[in-house]
Amino acid sequence: MNTNSTDFACLVTGFLTDYLPHHRCYSRNTILSYRDTLKLFLRFLKEEKETSPNSFYIRDFKRELVIEFLEWYRNNGAGITAANQRLAALKAFSDYAQLEHIEYIAPLQNVSGIRAKKAAPKEVSFLTVEQMSSLINSPDVNSHTGFRHRVILTLLYDSGCRVQELCDITIADISLGSVATVRLHGKGNKYRTVVIADATAKLVENYLSRYRSYAVGTDFLITNRYHRKIDRDGISYIIKKYVDAIRQKRCNIPRTCTLSYVPSFKSNAYVGSRYQYRLYQRFPRT
Repeated sequence: MNTNSTDFACLVTGFLTDYLPHHRCYSRNTILSYRDTLKLFLRFLKEEKETSPNSFYIRDFKRELVIEFLEWYRNNGAGITAANQRLAALKAFSDYAQLEHIEYIAPLQNVSGIRAKKAAPKEVSFLTVEQMSSLINSPDVNSHTGFRHRVILTLLYDSGCRVQELCDITIADISLGSVATVRLHGKGNKYRTVVIADATAKLVENYLSRYRSYAVGTDFLITNRYHRKIDRDGISYIIKKYVDAIRQKRCNIPRTCTLSYVPSFKSNAYVGSRYQYRLYQRFPRT
C-alpha cells in the first residue's frame, strides 16, 4: 500500500474491498451505493472545505462535518430519503473505523449516533386489477422477445421478487413439479423458495421448451438479445416500455405504483397475486 496514503484513505479501501464484501457479505449493489456516498463526501470536502483526500485523516471525520455534508447534499436537490441513505453509509463506515482505530472511538461514536430525519409519508398509488392485467398481457407471446417479456412481468408479479433477484434466477432454481417453486437469491447471500401459480409455471415451462431447450441448470433463466444475463437496467427498460404503451392507450397508470394484495390468480388473465410488489419506472439500488 502507498505509504503516503492517509489513515482515512486506507480505511475507505478496507471498508469497500474487504469489510463489506467479505465480513458483512453485502451485495454488489449495496457496496456500490456506499462507494458513491464516500465519493460524494470527498467531493464535498474538495468543493466546500478545499480539502483533498491526501490531507484528510480519520481524526477529522467528525459529527459536525457529517451533518454539514448532509445539509450540503440536501441543498443540492436531494430528498430526505436519499440523505438518510447517505447517512446510513457513513454510519456504517464509522462503525468500521471504530474497530480499526479504537483511539478515535469517542468522536466516531458521535458520528454513528446521528439520527436520520423522518420523511413525510408519501401517498402510494395502487394498480387496479384491470391495469395489472393489461400490463402483464401486453407482450406478444407469438414472438421470442414478447414471450420472454411476458415471463419477466409475470415472475416479478407472482413471486414478488426484487429485480436483481429475477436477474439472478438460474434454470436450476426453477422447479415445475406438482407444487411449482422458484428459488430466489436474496440480499446478504440468502436464499428463499417461493411458490408460484400454476399459470406462471405453465408459462415458464413453455418458455423453456420453446426457446431455452439447450440451456443447462447453471444458465440464467432470463437473458438479453445477446444471450447474456439480463441486468437491472434491461428489466427497467422492458417494464417502462409496456407501462408507457398501455398508458397511451387507455390505462391511467401512475408513475409510481404498488400492487395491492389480491388473494388469487384467475385463469390465464394475470390479475392477482399473493405477494405485494412495488413497480417503479426506475429501480433504485438496494
